[in-house]
Amino acid sequence: MNNGELDPTPDRSRTVILLDNGSLVMQGALKVLESADRHFSVTSVIHPAGVQRHLTARETEILIVGLPHTVDEEFLAHVRAWSRSVLVLAISGGAGHHQVAALFASGVHGYLDMDAGPEALFAALALIAEERFFLSSHANGDLFGFGAEEPAPPPPVVPGDLTEREIQVLRLVADGWTHKEISRRLGLAKATVDTYVQRIRQKLGLRNKAELIRAAVRYDIAGDIA
Repeated sequence: MNNGELDPTPDRSRTVILLDNGSLVMQGALKVLESADRHFSVTSVIHPAGVQRHLTARETEILIVGLPHTVDEEFLAHVRAWSRSVLVLAISGGAGHHQVAALFASGVHGYLDMDAGPEALFAALALIAEERFFLSSHANGDLFGFGAEEPAPPPPVVPGDLTEREIQVLRLVADGWTHKEISRRLGLAKATVDTYVQRIRQKLGLRNKAELIRAAVRYDIAGDIA
């Protein structure tokens, strides 16, 4: 993922609520953020009702959500309500692609897999604070020292009428790159990138960036670019 132009820690303190699902991953995330207390003011809650109380009582920029074992319609309804007033980053160690797609459809701005490292959390928060999208890949390693090995993902399955270049552009868009950044990355004019994105939307019947990201997840082509 391209974080070359992003400072992973903000120049002012950001107000963050962390919905702790009791996992070691979320405990690690809380410790990492508390260690950066000059940059983040963190409040930890353990129940969805607590999130709403804090959102009502104080101005909050970002909500970090530890996913429950079952991402059901009740939980997604909470996500939809939260995303109307705050930027939402979801963290999980085992969400399937359909669950990730459902989360983005419900309004989250980012999904961080537990296989990422602490620096990925800061990168995700930096992107989301700019109202950009973050989607981590299923890389080897673990988040904050806790995790489990996963099998390699299957090869991408995409519609046959998308070209290799269109797939590459879609992957970069899903990873949070702007059209200008993509043009520099691929050595193309920005207008050419705009055209590729328009073609992808037409071919897949998509209307906006959120639907582009969901399509990348659905077709298993979203992931960090080395």
